[in-house]
Amino acid sequence: MRHLLLFVLTVSALVLTTNYNSYAGCNPPVGDVINCTPDPPNPDLMGVQQSGNPSNLTVNAQPNSEINTQGQPGNLDAIRTGGGNDEINVNSASLRAESAGIESEAGEDNINVILSIINSIGRAIESGNDNDTVNVNGSDIESTDEIAIQTGNDDDNVVVDNSEVTSTTNDGIETANHEDMVTITNSIITGAPGFFAVDLGNGDDMLTLGNGSDLRGGIDCRNDFDTLIFAMQVPTGQLAAITAEIE
Repeated sequence: MRHLLLFVLTVSALVLTTNYNSYAGCNPPVGDVINCTPDPPNPDLMGVQQSGNPSNLTVNAQPNSEINTQGQPGNLDAIRTGGGNDEINVNSASLRAESAGIESEAGEDNINVILSIINSIGRAIESGNDNDTVNVNGSDIESTDEIAIQTGNDDDNVVVDNSEVTSTTNDGIETANHEDMVTITNSIITGAPGFFAVDLGNGDDMLTLGNGSDLRGGIDCRNDFDTLIFAMQVPTGQLAAITAEIE
């Protein structure tokens, strides 16, 4: 089934701005690099809030650094980047957010979360349109009021290994339209009741489930031609139950 949506937009003015708000442990940018360090005061209560259409930006949340915008005014993300081709690296750090844990706007973005904790009220990880890569390894990712990991339109690549991804109210992982690739190994992906562990969106997508994949909430392949690869050892008696979870 295809749906045609017609949007009528009235645009009075378009202003592109570049804003960096970086406080406490997240140092002001040096060139296009922002480093969040464990130096006091830690945690950083404001995070990195950037908007507009700048050139490429790199944000590094260094080991033992913390960002916590929960309870702060302004509905702040922990890390937000604008419309360039950005790289966000969270390594052995903690992000707690009133809104999104990590949000990148349009552009070809690379998000790496290694041995870290992201706990957010909004989406824990959200990438905008264009071809994005999200790599989660050894981490605990949770959203209490949204999708845990969501990518925008275009061809995205999501890899989750040795991690837990949880949404208490929505899908665990959701990719939007176009041809996306999702690979899960040694991880628990949990969607809320009535939602999905993995929602692949429209387009020709590929989901690879490696050893140790534990999907709690099923799989939604939506429209178009999708490929599901079981790259794991599955006892014969469980194969029927696993395939029954695919919708």
